Amino acid sequence: MNRVPPPIPAAAVLAMLLAACATTPAPVPEGTALQAPAGADAAAAERAGIERLIERGEPSSLAKAVELARSSARLPKDDGAAYAYAAFETVRVVYPMTVVSPSAESPAPQSHPIVSAIGAIRMGKLDAVPAGVPFMDFLVVLSVFRSDSPETARVAVLAAERFRVTGNPSTVVELAMGLVNERKEDFVAADGFFTAAYVVSNECYPALFGSARVRLRIPDAEGALAALALLEPSFGSTLEWRKLEGAALYRASRFEEALPVVTNALTEDPFASDLILMRADMLYRMGLYRQAQPLLDAYANVRPNDRDFLLLRARNYYPGLKKRDEALRTLRKAASLYPGDRDIESELSLVLSAGTQEERAEALVMAARMFATDPANATALSILLDEDVRLRDWASAAARIDRLRAADPSWKDRAQAFAAYHKAGRIAEAAAEAEAWFAEEPGGEGAIAAMARVLVLDRKDRKAAAELISKSLAAGGSPGFRSELLYLQSFLQSGEDATIATLRSSLIENIENLEALTALYDIFYRKGDYKQARFYLKLALSLEPGDTELARRRNELMLKGVALP
Repeated sequence: MNRVPPPIPAAAVLAMLLAACATTPAPVPEGTALQAPAGADAAAAERAGIERLIERGEPSSLAKAVELARSSARLPKDDGAAYAYAAFETVRVVYPMTVVSPSAESPAPQSHPIVSAIGAIRMGKLDAVPAGVPFMDFLVVLSVFRSDSPETARVAVLAAERFRVTGNPSTVVELAMGLVNERKEDFVAADGFFTAAYVVSNECYPALFGSARVRLRIPDAEGALAALALLEPSFGSTLEWRKLEGAALYRASRFEEALPVVTNALTEDPFASDLILMRADMLYRMGLYRQAQPLLDAYANVRPNDRDFLLLRARNYYPGLKKRDEALRTLRKAASLYPGDRDIESELSLVLSAGTQEERAEALVMAARMFATDPANATALSILLDEDVRLRDWASAAARIDRLRAADPSWKDRAQAFAAYHKAGRIAEAAAEAEAWFAEEPGGEGAIAAMARVLVLDRKDRKAAAELISKSLAAGGSPGFRSELLYLQSFLQSGEDATIATLRSSLIENIENLEALTALYDIFYRKGDYKQARFYLKLALSLEPGDTELARRRNELMLKGVALP
C-alpha cells in the first residue's frame, strides 16, 4: 500500500473515539443531483450522488442511497434497483450484526452491470469486473469481506489504490485494508486503517471490533478495552464482544475480572480455543492445576504444537501436578519445535535442574549458555546460584544473589540470601536480611533461627539472644528448628560441660546437625579425648564426605595417631 495510516497511541485513540461518539455524525451527502448546476445532466449527477453514498459505506449513507435509488424519477428503474441491491450487499458483507429484512429488498435485474459485477465477485471472478471505474473498484474492495485469499487481497488492494485517486472518503475501503493487513499479521498497520475507518464514520462499528482484535496482538490491551468500551452499549451482549472483552481483560492481567467473562463466553462457544487456553492459564495461576488439565487436554486436540500451550502444559505438570517427567517430555518437544526460544530454554533448564545428576549437568550447561548471552537472565542466575550453594562457594553465591535481585526484583528467597551472605562473611548484609525476614515472618522458624544466629554469633547480644531462643524453644517447633536453636544456645553457656550437654541435646533433636557434630569434635579434640572426637567427626564425614573443613580435621586427628576410614 502507498498509504498506511500511522498507529495512534491507545490514550489518543480513546479520546478521539469518545469525542467522535459525543458528536453528531456529519450530515450524509444528498448527491449532487439535488442541486445540479445549470446545464448539467441531472440524471448523471443523481447517479453520482447515489454512488458516493454507497461508497462512503456507513449505515446511514447506505440507507439514504436505497431511498434515493428507489424514489428517483430520473434514473431508469433497473438502475435504481441495481443501486439498492449494491447498498444492501454492502450492508450484508460489511455490517454482519445489522440484520437486513428480506422484505426490505426488491428484485434486481441479473443482467445489470452492477448486479453482474456483484455476482462475479461472489464467485471470486474479480477479473470479470471492469477495472478503473471507481464504483466498480469499490465493489471489488468488498471481496475482502468474502474471501481471505492472498489473490483476493492483491486485487482488492489495487482496486483500493485506484479508488483513492478519486479522493472520495470511504469507511469501507479503510476497513477492508485493515482486514488485509490484519490477515498479514501487520497489526500496527491494520490498526491505523481501522482507526481511519472510524474517523470517516463513527457508525462503522466493525472498525472498533477490528481495532480491539489487533490491539490485542500488538499488544495493547488497554487500547483494546477502550475500543470495546465504545461498543458495549450496543454490542456488549454479543458473543464476539464478550470474547474480546475476556481476552482483553486477560491480556491486561486483570484475571479476577477476566475469568467470569471468559468462562461465560466458553459456555456459548466451548470450542473457542484461545479462550480455552486463557481459562487454563488463569486456573493454573490460582493453583487449580487439576481443573486446568482437562482444558489443556482439549486444547491439545486443536493446536498441539502451539508454543504458549506447550509452556503452560509443562508448568501445569511441574511444579503444578508434580509430574516432572511429563513436563520434561513436553518441554523437550517444545525445544525441538522452537529452537533457541529463551522462555522454553529457561523452563527446560529449571525442570532439568530438579532431576538426576546427568540432568542437572545438562541444566548447568544450558544456564551457562543463557548467562553468556544474557547476564541478567534470572533463570540462569537461579540455577547457577543453586550450584554455588551445592559447592559451598559462598562468595560466588552472594555475588550471584546480588545479580539475581537486580535482574528480578521479585526474587525473595530470604533463607538462601541469608545463608550466602552470612557464610560469605558479608555480616552486615546478612543481618539486614535476617531483620527483614523476621519483620515479615515473626513466627517463621527460618526467620527466628536467622535472627538468633545474628544475635549470638555476630552481635554477641547474649541477653536478646537468650530471650529469643528460650521463648522459641518453649513454643515447640520442628526438630530441625529446635536443633539449630540448641546449637546456638550452646554459645551462651558458661561452662564446657553445659556446652557439651546443650550440643548433645541439639543432636537428640537432629542427629544430622553438622554444626553441632563439628562443635563437639572441636571440644573433645581440645580436651585430648580423641576417641570421642573421632566418634563425632566420623558422623560428620558420613554426612559431608567432601567437606574441606572436615577433611582438615580428619588430617589433624590422624597426626595424633587416630585413623578414620
